[in-house]
Amino acid sequence: MSEKRVTPARKEVLESSLELLLIEIVRWFVYGLQNGKGPQQTDVGNGNADVDQISGSLNRKLVLSNAVHGMGYDVGQRLIERLSTDHLKMDTNLEIVKYICKDFWEETFSKQIDVLKTNNKGRFVLQDNNFRWIRKAARNDPSQLKLEDFLIFPAGIVCGAMNRLGVDCTVSTDATSAPMCIFTVEIARQLNNSRQQ
Repeated sequence: MSEKRVTPARKEVLESSLELLLIEIVRWFVYGLQNGKGPQQTDVGNGNADVDQISGSLNRKLVLSNAVHGMGYDVGQRLIERLSTDHLKMDTNLEIVKYICKDFWEETFSKQIDVLKTNNKGRFVLQDNNFRWIRKAARNDPSQLKLEDFLIFPAGIVCGAMNRLGVDCTVSTDATSAPMCIFTVEIARQLNNSRQQ
């Protein structure tokens, strides 16, 4: 007698709910920073830093954007761990970036990346011509919030996923032609390709 393998149901979240949650997370950090009502503590490096003790709004904004990036980083690591379990080992940075642009991007952002460019020296430019996660943000308080603020979390997702696949990198963003977004991945060095458990 053969047993049928039952696959668990996928848990999905309505995309508009995720977009609105992202808007509210960014608002909470930005407006809280301006009004002194933001988070009181956030992780910085290996310890905690009290936001109220950090001098200057630039330093405070940097600390808070690191917190949002850190949230995205954690989500990216968890997503790639779930998505890449059946994928073959990727040996080069280019193979990893192609995987991120095709499979990971489609699963995470509901489409593949539109344009991938590289200088073959560790710099990859990923262009999404209609980045869906900032559609509502672009129409919501354009005078108060910068679109780049809404890209901190997705940049963290990409950075976390790349790191989990063994690539140490930084991800910067550009949304000057929204809804087109550019994610620039600068690879610092290749880590051990074996996945961290």
